[in-house]
Amino acid sequence: GCLVATEEGATTREGVFAGGDAVTGAATVITTGDLTVTSGTFGSDATVNVGGDAKIIDLTVTGTSDIDVTGNFETTNATLTGAADVNVKGDFTTINFTAEDNLVLTVEGAATAENLTVGKELTATVKSLNVTDTLDVTGNATVTVTEDMTVTNGSFGADATINVGGNAKALLFTTSTCPNCTIAKSIDELTKA
Repeated sequence: GCLVATEEGATTREGVFAGGDAVTGAATVITTGDLTVTSGTFGSDATVNVGGDAKIIDLTVTGTSDIDVTGNFETTNATLTGAADVNVKGDFTTINFTAEDNLVLTVEGAATAENLTVGKELTATVKSLNVTDTLDVTGNATVTVTEDMTVTNGSFGADATINVGGNAKALLFTTSTCPNCTIAKSIDELTKA
């Protein structure tokens, strides 16, 4: 649903405050508790700070994104056109997540994605990573996974460094356009396309 904000930044939802203009300009959303949004569109830069869990469906940001979630973060159909910085203290679950520019993703819990696309560079630090469909990075990638990683279909268009502290499994891993890819732990069932 939609939130209505007063000029002082209070919204129609208790504990949620907003700044800027969520349609045509920069926007700031701060909540000390959980946040659920069924459709969020930011016409410019967006700063979202959530003190609890966040669930956002159909998220679009045309500028830069700075998203900090203290709990778990679940999103479906997210498109971030500018540089994005996403920090999650809990688990991160996403379906159809596209960062058209650079993406810095830090997840202290488990990261689970179905179709994660990055248009430029990816820097990711996660506890565990499970990509059930496609991980597609056009630019350079640096991925650090402290525990286990499973990627069904991974594609890197430039250099990639992948460090895995636990077990790593890739069913289809495209590195033909990535001759300088470095994987710090052997991947069983590795298939190069």
